[in-house]
Amino acid sequence: MNEIKSAPEGDDAGDDDAPASEPATGTSAELERPGSARLDELLADPPLGEYHRGRFGGYAEGSRGRRLMVIIGVVTMIALVIGAYVLITYLQSRKPIPIHDAPLPEGTDASGRSRTIAWSSGRARLALTREPPGADVIELPDREIHLAEGCDAAQIKVEVVDGQVKSLKVLYGEVVQVARADP
Repeated sequence: MNEIKSAPEGDDAGDDDAPASEPATGTSAELERPGSARLDELLADPPLGEYHRGRFGGYAEGSRGRRLMVIIGVVTMIALVIGAYVLITYLQSRKPIPIHDAPLPEGTDASGRSRTIAWSSGRARLALTREPPGADVIELPDREIHLAEGCDAAQIKVEVVDGQVKSLKVLYGEVVQVARADP
């Protein structure tokens, strides 16, 4: 604890013979007790400051650090929002990945091949795609499945029992179902 001592007044004011480590008056037990003879060392006019605010003073002293943390948090959130916007814009504008990454061998003529899958009974997971050599139509006993406009690929799960479609579930993509005229 820092102690402020005033210089003694009178004849002894200039005495350099007294050791600096010795207390001015009283024994060590008196000096440690509250309310002892050291009351004369209290300042009559304490310096201005926030010592009287107690815990509120400590809270006020930490306000700069808290303010800095809030500013860093706000800047980080703004940066994350801008980064997410840039990433989403980039992902939407980039060239789509081709569905068939392995090209057909040189000299293959796929124009004469049928791009239709006919399914008459049982369970199946079937896919449609606009790119050759993939299928673009699935023929079921009572309907045909085509890709919807703007959709490049789709996949369905189908179960056909006794010439009727028992269940049909689109796994991804969009399809259009057209009833067949000749079941």
